[in-house]
Amino acid sequence: MDHVTTIWIAAEIKAGCTFLYAVDPSGQLARKTSITAPDEAAWIAAVTEFAETEDAALVTCGMASDGYRPLPAKPIAETLAPKVCGPLTRIGIRGLSQSSPTAITSGAETRISGFLSLNPDFDGVLCLPDMETTWAHISAGEVVSMQTFATQHLATALSDEGECALPDPSTPEFDDALSDTISKPERLAAKLASARAEARLQDHAGNTLQAQTWGALLGAELSATRPYWLGQQVAVISEPKLGALYSAALGKQGLPPILADGEAMLLKGFALAWKRCKS
Repeated sequence: MDHVTTIWIAAEIKAGCTFLYAVDPSGQLARKTSITAPDEAAWIAAVTEFAETEDAALVTCGMASDGYRPLPAKPIAETLAPKVCGPLTRIGIRGLSQSSPTAITSGAETRISGFLSLNPDFDGVLCLPDMETTWAHISAGEVVSMQTFATQHLATALSDEGECALPDPSTPEFDDALSDTISKPERLAAKLASARAEARLQDHAGNTLQAQTWGALLGAELSATRPYWLGQQVAVISEPKLGALYSAALGKQGLPPILADGEAMLLKGFALAWKRCKS
């Protein structure tokens, strides 16, 4: 088979942006990019141009129109039906949903599937930090329950610059904010306000406020998820810097997790979906 017919395209659709990956049949990444498009026609045109052919299969996750599969469920359905998407054939991975507490996934399910394809006997909890962090309880290869948290959304909203950079988790400011909020999560809003006031009164450097903000927010998240991770095997799946921050926070609770690269797990999940549709 020639180069064109062996390449397939994967797309993770996020708010305002689509991340595109050109992948060979073994799941190896050939190239990647990100696109924004004002409408569906422009989106299809951009994806087709990236694919460099109208014959490529397109595997997607995060497309709300595909709907959701209720828990408990395998992270990716055993049967996937291709659809026509302009000149391309699209294989849509549906997200997962839970009614109480209400939660959905838009890409986390694909990363979970990739991780479980490499670790089929894993039973425990997966933490997938992103703009919305997903905590998923895994048993017998299924997602049996989950919780989602808007921690990074909050960190960004609280930053005067519109983006809260990730702090150094080894600083005492991060440690103090993390431990204080884990023990008293009801004081989260007060802790955040106090950190901002302290930064102005003492003219702290921005990294001090970042450490306090992230420490407090992660403390509240870890407090809320304690029934998930306490005494469990835990793996963190994320891009390296954010994953390292969550890993450090969990490690300070005496629970050093497995750390897996989010993009690598995403591509493994896409490859599994493509193979299921091909078989």
